[in-house]
Amino acid sequence: MPATMTAQRHVAEPSPESSTAPQFAVQDDPMARQLLQDAHARLYKWPSTFAGYRAVLTVQEEERVWQGEVTVHPPSTVVVQVDGDASVQTWVQESLSTQMMHLAYVPFEAGDGRYVVTLDAQEAGTRLHPRGVRITLHGGRMASWYRIKERQYTQIGRTTPDGARRINTIERYEAAADGRLYATHYVMAHFPAQSTALGGLTSYVNEFVTLTPTLVLPACRTLWQVERGVSRSRLIALSAHRLLT
Repeated sequence: MPATMTAQRHVAEPSPESSTAPQFAVQDDPMARQLLQDAHARLYKWPSTFAGYRAVLTVQEEERVWQGEVTVHPPSTVVVQVDGDASVQTWVQESLSTQMMHLAYVPFEAGDGRYVVTLDAQEAGTRLHPRGVRITLHGGRMASWYRIKERQYTQIGRTTPDGARRINTIERYEAAADGRLYATHYVMAHFPAQSTALGGLTSYVNEFVTLTPTLVLPACRTLWQVERGVSRSRLIALSAHRLLT
């Protein structure tokens, strides 16, 4: 988007002194917008016409194993059938739904491009952070920020309305046939609301299968989670993918 247009973007922010105090406008930063848009463009996304897929499902938690089937209809529907109890089905559905949202096609203008974006004022001009510059999104249901280095997302931060925080640190990407990137290794840190103490940590390793040069689908999702002093390992494997029409 041209800088002459992005410069007009603004969002009203309440003054910290009083909710009734005058408001000031946060101006959109063209440099921050370009960095964010470039990183978005480098990410692998399913084609906009992709109808989804069905796959055989294997779920494992420690020594327990369950079998089932999953149907994925981007951008918003995942149907899981598994022979485990309701908690297993819910967890698998949530995990695959999150992964689907990351892969589903969304134009930049319909996603993060809707919001005013700025470079972190405390870091402006330094560019010394090992994971790149920090960009803040102003607006939306969750307070969000990104770190970007070499046109790649390296960290993503979210704060939910109740104050709970999640920081996703992306450790490794792989490239699709057209050069676009999908994340294969990342670590999610969780912080409870109103707390600076680490609430939990989850390591993700994602494997994919290439069906066509433009179509990459999830094949395996391995998680190692630490929470409240307890660690556990989980795995979601997908096989025998069948494309939907």
